[in-house]
Amino acid sequence: ADLSHCLHCLFEPMASTGTIAGDSPELLKPFLEHFQAARVAMQEEMGKEPVPEVSCRQIQLTNKWLNSVLQALNEHNDGFSRLALSTLTDDELHRNLELARESSRQLALLLADKSQHFTPTSQSQVMEFGMGSQSQEIRENLLKFSKFLEHFSQAKWLGDLVAPEFVEQKNLAVKLLADLQGETVLTLPDLPECSEPTDCNQCGLVTKKTKGFCDHCAYCQHGWTKNKYPNGCPSGCQSSQHGFQRCQYCCNNSWKPGCFCTHCSLCAHDCYAPCEYGCVEAKTISISAKDGSSVYEGLLDGSSGLDKLEALAKMSEALAKAFRKDLKTRRRAEKEMQKKMTLLKEFAESMNEIPKVLWRFLLIRAGSINGLSELKTWVSQEEADQVHKMLEQFRDDANREIILRQVNLNGAASVISDGSYSWVSEATGQR
Repeated sequence: ADLSHCLHCLFEPMASTGTIAGDSPELLKPFLEHFQAARVAMQEEMGKEPVPEVSCRQIQLTNKWLNSVLQALNEHNDGFSRLALSTLTDDELHRNLELARESSRQLALLLADKSQHFTPTSQSQVMEFGMGSQSQEIRENLLKFSKFLEHFSQAKWLGDLVAPEFVEQKNLAVKLLADLQGETVLTLPDLPECSEPTDCNQCGLVTKKTKGFCDHCAYCQHGWTKNKYPNGCPSGCQSSQHGFQRCQYCCNNSWKPGCFCTHCSLCAHDCYAPCEYGCVEAKTISISAKDGSSVYEGLLDGSSGLDKLEALAKMSEALAKAFRKDLKTRRRAEKEMQKKMTLLKEFAESMNEIPKVLWRFLLIRAGSINGLSELKTWVSQEEADQVHKMLEQFRDDANREIILRQVNLNGAASVISDGSYSWVSEATGQR
């Protein structure tokens, strides 16, 4: 009986090994769930990046350039106002008066010409850019501004303002506008592995879905098979990753609203690029995967249970260190995102200001521009008439200013006989 009892105790299952690793088979489950949740959250945050291929520094340089252009345009326009007359040198006054005469004459001809009507292109304002891809309305406004910038940034229109650095900065602005109109998404490597398993109504199992198809039975919830539709469920039960949806023309999950299908290259308006409604090409940038084993590089791994546990402890410490480093990186990325959105707001403000300042600049320079009739498709008749009246007023004011300066100059000439100065009035000839 004693022997039987001893054998029973010997083979009785142990209540505990005394180790967390040995007694907790699902020890890593909460960790993996949080790891996957963190990746999904990071992917969503990366999707809020409006222009991932343009840095804050580049936007800052573009804003600086736009502000310098605005300043130069305003300084030129202010030179034709009554308040600026006293600040102009004699040469500047005569030069502006000569330009005002010719520009006034050309605008009078432009306004009198009835063979071509004023049909200005509306320039809707972009009040503020949003995170992620921009709305269709903002994209259309950006497209209008891009055409405007490309057309009127030539030396024919801007004259001396166009310098070599001007062209370089303009190209940077054009790239920024193109990226804001586009659909560029940053993606993490192996993102589909982070999807949560869901019930399959075909096989009844809880499985992951790829492009809408169950990873176990290869059916989607509508009964379509993955073999028949390798590019995704044709009924759109689950759009493919990165926001792509089913294309109405090729039936692949390769289309995004406001974009061209990546498979058949058609947009929702049945157009190939370019689309007159502002549709753009969708672009995905996948971040290259790093070797995860590098986090544990140099850690010893023995053969005994004690050695294994010690290695696990070191690996956990190394992993915690890597996560803390990632935390600092993400905090910097959030600050950079806030800075970028602030800079984009400044860019929108400058972009809204430039057209009205540039119209005035071009109309004032009408006397030195060939092909002035082109402006009829950009400016309104009211704007042209307003500048014409302003130039007429400037001519009168400038002529009076020139006479006044001449009178002052002549009046300052006096006869010096006793070492003192006396002013001689032109009107009376008396002292």
